[in-house]
Amino acid sequence: MKLSKKEVEVLMALMALDTETDQADENWSETVCGINELTKAQANLLYSKLYKKFLETNNQSATGVAK
Repeated sequence: MKLSKKEVEVLMALMALDTETDQADENWSETVCGINELTKAQANLLYSKLYKKFLETNNQSATGVAK
């Protein structure tokens, strides 16, 4: 699946809103990730995949250095 730079940015922002809140800390099962049966580890892995895609769309390596 191909995603645009903007789509990747939006998905990362949505993941952050879902997982980086007091709600997520207090009751993971009520987050979108939790409702969809992703563990915190799986959500972190998904975020890292999105981040890698974000870097690719910006022509950067994982260290943040431009290719």
